[in-house]
Amino acid sequence: MLVKYALLLSLAVGGAYLGYGIIHKITHKKRVNERVARLPAFRFTDLEGRPFTARHLKNKPTWLLYVDSGCEFCRMELRDIQKHQQQLANVEVVLVSAEDRATLQKFQKEQGFDDLKNFHIVQDKTHECHERLGMVSTPSSLLYDAQGALIQRFSGVVKVEKIVSLLLQNPSML
Repeated sequence: MLVKYALLLSLAVGGAYLGYGIIHKITHKKRVNERVARLPAFRFTDLEGRPFTARHLKNKPTWLLYVDSGCEFCRMELRDIQKHQQQLANVEVVLVSAEDRATLQKFQKEQGFDDLKNFHIVQDKTHECHERLGMVSTPSSLLYDAQGALIQRFSGVVKVEKIVSLLLQNPSML
């Protein structure tokens, strides 16, 4: 009899734990969606060690792209971006990574992004992308219009043609 009660208690505790976990995850996802519906306030660090915030963006469409220099899918997406630099000239592209500054500086030089005015490579020291913006895998993207409204969220590789197509479909973004 005692074994039955122990088993029932274990099942009840396990069920409560799983239920709490599910509710917590749904609530967190809802909060993140509300937070990213407009370009959120953020604080990253540029490759010179200075703060980089949403105020540095110039009222243009903005593409936040969470990357890792060792991620082959990220590199594939970045090669695609390089091929379409002209089409992205009016878009603020912010490459965000949790990697250390030296790694990102080397990566910037290797990729040839250091001469592009609308490209920003920044360090996410406090893991805001993951915790506040819900970007849990690399690559992940958030695309905003010039007024800061979320146009689309992507998880995984997105072709630049898709980004350009969204820009052309929404003239207010340009």
